[in-house]
Amino acid sequence: MHELKIKASGHVLEQDLLGQFYEALRGRDCDITDIEIFCPTLKGGWREQCPSVIIFKLVPEIDAPGKKDVEECYDLLRDVMRQLGCRLIYRKEIAYGPPVREARDEPYLQHPE
Repeated sequence: MHELKIKASGHVLEQDLLGQFYEALRGRDCDITDIEIFCPTLKGGWREQCPSVIIFKLVPEIDAPGKKDVEECYDLLRDVMRQLGCRLIYRKEIAYGPPVREARDEPYLQHPE
């Protein structure tokens, strides 16, 4: 199971990107969380004068049956972004696995006494 952190730019508010995402994900086993939208200014960003930036996580729904993979949903969102002229800045996979040891547990990182 994994989730994706996605950052994109485009006319997010003017083109109702979130509404388009909602329609694309309706009936799918994924959702969008932790949504952040950065707009330079309201007046400057309206009427497609200056693009906004959106950052969000694409996650599997908690009660989704079977394989919890978000790749199919990502493909749908990527298509929506392309149709609206948005640009993908980055996509980062966040995998769930065994806990990672903290740096202080590494003997070579400890200070000599």
